[in-house]
Amino acid sequence: MKYSRSLPVVLLPLVLFALAAQSQVVQDTLSDPAAGVEVTADRLEYLQDQQLLIGIGNVVASQGLDILKADRITVHTETQNAQATGHVVLERAGQVWEGDELVYNFATRQGEFGEFSGYLEPFYINASEFHRLGDEQYEFNDVRITTCEGDSPGFFLRASSARMENSIIRAKNVVMYLGGLPIMFIPFYSVDLEKSNIDVLPGYGSRVGAYLLTAFNYRLNPYVRASTHLDYRTKRGFGVGQDFIWGQPREERTNPELGDWGGRLLTYYAQDDQPYEDEEEREEQGGLVEEERYRIRLQHRQTYSPRDYLLAEMNYLSDPEILEEFFRNEYRRNVEPENRISLTHRGDHFVSGILINKRLNDFYGAVDRLPELFLDMSRQQIGTSPFYYEGQNSAAFLQRVFAEQEDREDYEAFRIDSDHKVFWPTRHMGFLNVTPRAGYRATWYSETKDTVTNTEWQAVAMEDVVIGGTNGAGSVTNTYTVFTNVEEVVTEEAGADLRSIFEVGFESSFKAFKVMLDPDMRGNGGLRHVAEPYLDYTYIPELDLEPANLYQFDYIDGLDKRNDVKLGMRNKFQTKWDGKVHDLLDVDLWTYYYLDTEDDEDSVRAAYFDAEFDPVEWFSLAADGQIAVSDTVLNQVNTRAKFTSESAFDSSLAIEYRHIEDRRNQVAAIIDLVPELRWSLGTYVRYDLDNSHMEEQGYFIRRKSDCLGLTFGYEGRGNDWDFWFQIWLTAMPESAIDVSGHY
Repeated sequence: MKYSRSLPVVLLPLVLFALAAQSQVVQDTLSDPAAGVEVTADRLEYLQDQQLLIGIGNVVASQGLDILKADRITVHTETQNAQATGHVVLERAGQVWEGDELVYNFATRQGEFGEFSGYLEPFYINASEFHRLGDEQYEFNDVRITTCEGDSPGFFLRASSARMENSIIRAKNVVMYLGGLPIMFIPFYSVDLEKSNIDVLPGYGSRVGAYLLTAFNYRLNPYVRASTHLDYRTKRGFGVGQDFIWGQPREERTNPELGDWGGRLLTYYAQDDQPYEDEEEREEQGGLVEEERYRIRLQHRQTYSPRDYLLAEMNYLSDPEILEEFFRNEYRRNVEPENRISLTHRGDHFVSGILINKRLNDFYGAVDRLPELFLDMSRQQIGTSPFYYEGQNSAAFLQRVFAEQEDREDYEAFRIDSDHKVFWPTRHMGFLNVTPRAGYRATWYSETKDTVTNTEWQAVAMEDVVIGGTNGAGSVTNTYTVFTNVEEVVTEEAGADLRSIFEVGFESSFKAFKVMLDPDMRGNGGLRHVAEPYLDYTYIPELDLEPANLYQFDYIDGLDKRNDVKLGMRNKFQTKWDGKVHDLLDVDLWTYYYLDTEDDEDSVRAAYFDAEFDPVEWFSLAADGQIAVSDTVLNQVNTRAKFTSESAFDSSLAIEYRHIEDRRNQVAAIIDLVPELRWSLGTYVRYDLDNSHMEEQGYFIRRKSDCLGLTFGYEGRGNDWDFWFQIWLTAMPESAIDVSGHY
């Protein structure tokens, strides 16, 4: 039953009498349409002279997004002020606050709890006092914040007072607890509860001793989040770092007119007390590592439109070993990081832009481009003719700089390169594709070189000792002069020059099909074989400027005469999965036949292959490599196999074999068992088959609860090893700590 002020006044006593006579099992509702406050309870009373609605038993008072529940609630119909006692729960837009008593105003959204607990996904908040100051504004005294449910959380923050607006909380006298033990005190702490967490990783390593790595992750504003690192290693000392990561909010990224942008600045400094194990290691590494070690990494991307974007990266390091020792995951991805800025524009049929490369670390070698302008034309039809055009153009000032530990002289040159090709696609007999092509490439160099061998005769004094007796007495020394021919190879500058490359050739291919097994009634299954033989002939006559006369910067400077044909065969075995064509097996085999060879050269030197085998959803196999034809030696091969099992909670096994003749022969494996369960296991190994040596190995066991994630791991690399123990909040799984245990 509902009460409204539109009821006749003479009926009000009868209504109140009827309400009072209702059993408590029957639930009644009173509402004030003008104020929008509705009250539902087992028993309701209305005191007209005091303008009070009184609900007793399972009371719910609501207005808009605000829902207030309690054993007893009294609401003033004019001021919308409510007093609630007994099992008080206040809900608003997914937020839940619980306490024993509450004074709350539905109009101003202000209220005062006594002792209370609340939930703001994914955080549980408890405080001795709580004041709601308005929409999304709160004030606490003696507050505890955690992602763990229950009275004894594994991790929490405790503060003497705090103020929260939206999801941002600013607290005073903050103590961080882990497992009930205080681990850090912060006098003032500002954090975004939805985007902040702490990473803790203790461990022990043979090179660094016992260590504790920590990262405090927080958001500064909707566009910028940050991580503050404080690390300690007993053998190496303290390390500190500050990271800033910025980017366009997700909701803005959905609008393509606003573009896309983002980046990060990663900084780290360590006062390394023991950069070398001993003096022998110092001599082996050339003394490049000092006690003050640091890194700065800056990355940024900026999309101005669907056609224009900017990419920038800068890496400044104290020494060549810091990434491998302190940021191994980053080191594995890029052993020698570069410094570059590129601005690119994509047209309908071309890509243009500017690229700048500059070495900042003298212990790395690099090719600096200061700058390089480029214009690449994609293959496109020339008007309405049957011909197509493709081109690449660049102009760059290039500097080849060598690492400071190398005894080599740097060189530089300005280079303009322009490559143009015309294609004529044709089809013969209804199946044979033949595409002749002709091209011309002009490359101008501001500096070229000549290699000159100087020969001169040099006089060398020689001595002969003649022994006159058995006891050495009477020895005679004869001194004479001989002349020897000494050759010295000298590189001399030859000034500017233009290299012209003329090229002709053609491509030819066709496809043959055979249905070996028809699909079923629903269009699935079946088996089809597709064979595609092809060839590509290239002829480039002898050049007027050979590679030996050019300073070498990249592949352009190494171009030379050619007269060869690429012969290949591609085979596919296809079926249908869910009505779509799927390649069960895709094998590409090819070789090069050289028409112009020297006396000691073979016309066919190697065979190449690239294969992918994907027979079922849970298994895939890929391999590529080359075989020397003359002695049937497997020069190089990379093989990758992966097993996955969705029924076993996304468990996976990946095996990889890599072989390079006389350089590498190793096998690696990665196993990840039941990563989605509470307990999971994983391992990875890399083993050198030639030396019977375990190059790298790692093992971990992980446990996830509703609050914390715990990982215990071991990693060995040669004679170095690490034990580590990682702790993270399962509500915030991303870690800002770069450790080898993250794979």
